[in-house]
Amino acid sequence: MPPQAPNRPQAVNPKHTVIRKALTKARAGLIRGVGTLGRVQVNPSAADTELAKLEAELSNQLQGFFAAGNLPAVNESAPLPTTGWVCMALSGKRNAKHGNLCCGPAVGVMHEGRLAACGVLLAHAEDLVLAGAGEGASGPDGRLRVAPRDLPDAVVMLPMSSIDTAKLDIMLLADGVPFHTRKSGNMLADALSVASGRADALIA
Repeated sequence: MPPQAPNRPQAVNPKHTVIRKALTKARAGLIRGVGTLGRVQVNPSAADTELAKLEAELSNQLQGFFAAGNLPAVNESAPLPTTGWVCMALSGKRNAKHGNLCCGPAVGVMHEGRLAACGVLLAHAEDLVLAGAGEGASGPDGRLRVAPRDLPDAVVMLPMSSIDTAKLDIMLLADGVPFHTRKSGNMLADALSVASGRADALIA
């Protein structure tokens, strides 16, 4: 019988290490900012001001992190680079404005025109979600795996816009199948729900 190869720890993706450090740096400001937004709901203009402050703070933190490491980075409003880092200061802005914890920053790295690795930090999550091309994705509970449910038992994540929902007759389709519908208000979080098996489909 041939000798068994020794068990070796799985190699750590260095891009994931950078992403984890960048998003961990933004965690405290994210939690504090969303908490503040949850307390100012009685004043819409104050909520708008606080939301802009939170987004600017997170953007400055992320851009500062990459600048300190001499790593080129752009925000999500700029054209994607062929190779380089991309930062989204705040996904789920509507949720953040209303103090909902289903929001947070995301960081990705492009390589030769393709997304090579990315990470998402949501305020309600214990840890961030990391994904790499060809490596799958992992979150607080380990490897993300989709659910094996059939469509009649499926949970479908819908857009917050009732106009979109009406135009696509989604609720009518749900009555005919039927499937169960949910709305988180954050398309990125909805995609993570599908990837982790908490939901089965996303319409956005």
